[in-house]
Amino acid sequence: MKNKLGQDTSGGSYSTRIRILAKQDACFKKYQDILISYGELRNAIVHDYGRDEYRIIAEPYIEEVQRYQMVKEQLMKPPLAYDEIAIKVDGLYSLSPEDKIAEAVSIMDRRNFNFAPILYQGKVMGVFSPETIFSYLADHGEIKNTDKMMMKEIKNYTNISSKKLEGFLFLPQDTTVAHVEALFSEQRPQTQRLEVI
Repeated sequence: MKNKLGQDTSGGSYSTRIRILAKQDACFKKYQDILISYGELRNAIVHDYGRDEYRIIAEPYIEEVQRYQMVKEQLMKPPLAYDEIAIKVDGLYSLSPEDKIAEAVSIMDRRNFNFAPILYQGKVMGVFSPETIFSYLADHGEIKNTDKMMMKEIKNYTNISSKKLEGFLFLPQDTTVAHVEALFSEQRPQTQRLEVI
């Protein structure tokens, strides 16, 4: 906690410091209430009789001690989304820039997929969905050579910086599970619904 707050840890109570950290770190935000409760519990079970003289006046339940240990471990080494909840490329239906759009739509329809990442040399270059076609049609009026048209020909509609992909958020591999959970729980306007991270 001291490391995250920097050198000045003298200002404020324990609960104030937890609230400050909760604004800076999703893991602390996730456990904010329980950490404050543990601070209050600590104050309740340890009675201060004066300088350097403390007396324990109660014992916590073993379940709470175990829960505290779990929270401590989560804060000291937060689990990463990439390790815990991400679907790895090997288990993912994906496309390449050279794939034909018509074939991709057919496969996605058969397998009931709404989105497919477009990968090039192992990196996500974009995301394709049937809505991509409608966006393209809205701008161009028609699609020529539908059987031969490739993903790379509509890259302005699928690349990860496209405004058309506002429902997607691309994060670095060191993003924590708590951070991802916080992103999904944030209130957003209906038009900015977060679909995939």
